[in-house]
Order: sequence, then structure tokens, then C-alpha cells
Amino acid sequence: MPKLAARSHQHDLARAAVAVGWHRHDPLRVAAWWSEGLGGPAEVFVPAARRALMLGRWELAVQHAEVAESSGPVAEARLLKAAALVHLAGWGEAGSLPGSLSPGSLDDHMQAEHARLRAGFMSWSQGRMDAGRALLVRTAERLEAPASGRALADAAYIALVACDLDEAIRLATAAMNDAGPTADVRVAAMAVAMAALVLQGRATPALQLARTGAPHLSNAVTADPFPDNPAGVFGAAHCLAMVLDGRLGDATALAATVLAPFASSSVDVRLTITATMAGRVALLRGQPREAQRWGGEALRNAGAGPGSQWPAAVVATAAGQLGEPEAARTALDHAAATSPPLPLLSHELALAECWARAATGELTAARTAATQSAAGAAEAGVPVFEMLALLDLARLGGAASAAPRLSELTHVIEGRFARVSASYAQAVAAADGEALDQVSVELEETGALLVAAEAAAAAATAHRAAGLPRRDRASSAHAQALASRCPGAQTPGVRDLGASLSLTRLTRRQREVAELAARGLTNREIARRLDVSIRTVNAHLGHAYAMLGTSDRTRLTSLLPLGPT
Repeated sequence: MPKLAARSHQHDLARAAVAVGWHRHDPLRVAAWWSEGLGGPAEVFVPAARRALMLGRWELAVQHAEVAESSGPVAEARLLKAAALVHLAGWGEAGSLPGSLSPGSLDDHMQAEHARLRAGFMSWSQGRMDAGRALLVRTAERLEAPASGRALADAAYIALVACDLDEAIRLATAAMNDAGPTADVRVAAMAVAMAALVLQGRATPALQLARTGAPHLSNAVTADPFPDNPAGVFGAAHCLAMVLDGRLGDATALAATVLAPFASSSVDVRLTITATMAGRVALLRGQPREAQRWGGEALRNAGAGPGSQWPAAVVATAAGQLGEPEAARTALDHAAATSPPLPLLSHELALAECWARAATGELTAARTAATQSAAGAAEAGVPVFEMLALLDLARLGGAASAAPRLSELTHVIEGRFARVSASYAQAVAAADGEALDQVSVELEETGALLVAAEAAAAAATAHRAAGLPRRDRASSAHAQALASRCPGAQTPGVRDLGASLSLTRLTRRQREVAELAARGLTNREIARRLDVSIRTVNAHLGHAYAMLGTSDRTRLTSLLPLGPT
């Protein structure tokens, strides 16, 4: 058939499909037929743009929305185009489109979508989260349910990212009340409430919400294709609640299940959040290579926007625990180049900084960074991030400082993980070999294999100091068996496993000075980095030389297990 005749035939076919209402059932096919002609009506191309948006076909959504706009001013088409452009290029390019519309000319559903796009631009492009949240709350006040619930769920999400957890729960609860039978709005609100509850340490109500919302999650995620759908945090919040409950293996399995539908998707915030959470759980399980893989996938998916800050933190932390300081610094530099900074993610970035420092042998600076991260989380009212920072502080040699507050947090944070973390810090601070052996078993039962290995290694050191060689050997063997299940891990607690006895007898400061020297720093540079005198550096280095049986600085590299450099 000649080309012009074929086009005419498809155009006639599209008109016939519209006449019988088929465009409401298969809008993309009817739009494709019409596109072969000379454009088409909004009644065809608006549904087609929305369907393309739901399928993650962002470019096609833009094309169909533009065709709809060409037939006359269509507010819904402009909103759909803006949503697709956010997915494609971030909030900057799409920010001006919603502002050109008058909300008074829109129905309630469209007003809610209009407000969420404007609030998204304010929050994620301009850093004006208070203004974005206020806009959504004002919009909800003049809308009928369930549209009001949609605006409130989005306001709750902004409050969550701003670290205003109580307000996030209040707004999410109001959104659930307004949602009525509309499952996608209710699940979006549940997701925010779950995330806020679990960050406060309230794992039990978070898990109850998870059980209620999980059967409806898939439909809720696909039914709302607009950017930053709050339902996207449902899986991450559920995983973190399981972590607090001491079920890291179950959290890993859940992350894989939630990720499965997005395995072949294009840029998608749901994939970014869930893949990042999978990486975060992998870190807690002591699998830095796996965490690096998941975090890297999420980082590539997130692009250069502020949503890339969390995956960048996971990648940096994983690289630090693998002893790869350059990779850690590259990820942190990526996060630093994004704007605006997101308050909730700043705590994870601060923890990543401490592991990046540890990877270069700067354990004093790493402990300082962990201490500051814990203090920042406490001030922001996010006890779970405070707990994680204090746990890392204990792992990096600051157990005596971390233990008292970790014990207090067991009265705030529900679940086994907080209790075992506090027990670990107490046992390390007391150098109690028997307690460390016990807590190593408990950590292994939760799935935290790397911290379990570090506890067993610390137990071996304590037994050795107490003159108990049989217990030393047993704990060392347990530590090595656990560490073998954490491929590539080079954390301070396990990197000396199997090392010479002389190396294990170095004090913490002697080990740090010797490692910095082995990495090529001069004595003057070491003194400046550790904020001590050159005489002190010389003394520590002299003791390390004597203990290691060398006086040659160049031999330190072969005597000290530094990991990748």
C-alpha cells in the first residue's frame, strides 16, 4: 500500500477507534495510529501521555503531551509533560511549566497534581522545603477527599526529607484519613508514616503498617506516575523496620522482591530508593561489594540531582569498608556537587565521610566524623541514624565513647538490633573476651556478619591479653570464618586477622601512625593530620619500628595490611 494511503487508512482507523471509545482502553495504540496522520485530539493524546508516564516511557509521554497541547490549551497535558521532563532531566527544566497554569481552572485531582509539581520544584530544585510543604497543605485545605489526601501525602514526604518526623507522621495520618477507598493515596501516606516511625525507632507500628499496605503496594506505585511518589519509600521503610527487628536476611529478600518489577525500568525514583536500601542493608550485613553494586546502580539511575545523595553515601561507605579511598572520595564529591542538600540524607553522608577517612588510615578523623554524625542525628531527632553512627564509632575504636549513649537508645529504639549493637560497644569498651564471643554469635544470628567478625577478632585480642591462648585461637578462627563470608572487607576490626603477633601488639595510635607512614605521608604531614607534635609522631613510629622488627620506612607497606590504595 502506498505510504500516503497507509497513513490515511491509519487515521481513519484511529477515528473509528475513538468513535467506539477504544482510546480509553488502549490509548497508546490509538495515538500511534493517529500520529501517522496530522496530529490528533486531546481526548486521545492526554490518556496516551498518562499511560506512557505510567510505563516509564518518558520521551513518549512528552511527545504525546505536546500533541495534546497543540490542539489547544490543555492543563492536564502540560502537567503530564512537566512530570515526564522531571523524570528525564530533573526539576530544573520542568519547573516553569506548572507555574504557567491557573489552579482555579482545574478540578480537584488536577489541582493536587499541579500543587505537587510546584512544591517539588520548590523543594528539590530551590531547596525551599518549608514553602513547598506549606503550598501543599494550603492546597489540601481547599480540596475535597481524596485529592486532599494526595496533597497531604506529598506534604508529609517533604516533612520526612526535612527530618521533621513528627510532622511527617501527623500529615501522613491526615492523608490516610482523607484517602478513603483510594488505595494509591492511602499506601503513599502509609509509606511516609512507616519511614518516619522507623527512623524514630518505632519498628512495631511500622511493621503493622507494612502488613496492611503490602498487598496494595504494586498497584499504588504504578497508579501514580508523578515524580517522587511517596509510595516509593514503602519498601525501604519496610526493610529498615526488619533491620531493627534483627532480621537482616529477611530485609535482603524483601528488597530483592520489591526491586524485581523495576529490573528493566528506565530512570525511576522507586528503583533508586529501593536499590539504595538494598545497598544499605548489604552494608549492615557486611557485604560491601554487594552494597557497592546496588549503590552504583542506584547512583547511575538517580543522575545528578539531589536524589543521588543517598546512593552516593552508600557507594562511598562501601568503598571505604573495601579499603578503596579514591572510589569513596569520588562518590562523596558527586554528592557534594548536587543541590540542594537534603537534611535526611546528610546523616548518611556524614557516616560515609567517616569510612572514607578510615580507608586512608585516618582513624582519629574517622572517629571524629562518626561522633559528629551521631551528634547531628541526635539534634535532628533521628535516633536510628544516631544509633548507626555510634555503632560505627565503636567499630572504629571509639567504643568507650559510644557505649553509654547506645545503651540509652535501647530504651528508645525497638528491636533486637539496637540491643545487640549496645552490647557490642559495651563488650569492646570493657575488653571482655567472653562477652565479645557471645555478642559475636548474636550479631551473626541477626545477619550482621562483618560486625560479628569484628567482635570475634576483638574477643581474640582480649583473650590474648588475658593469657588465654586456647580461647584466643578459638575466637580468631571464628573471626576468620565470619570474615571469609564478607568478601573484600578491609575494616579496621578485621584487616589484621592472621597478621603477625607483633602487629597485633601495636597500640591504636602506633598502628595509625605506622599506616599513615606506610601510605607515604611524611612525619610532618602525619603530625598535622593527627593534630600532634612531630616529636610524638617520631616516638610512635619508633615504637612501631621496634615492635615490627624494622627500621626501614619503605618496609612498612609490606608489613601492614593496607588493602587497596
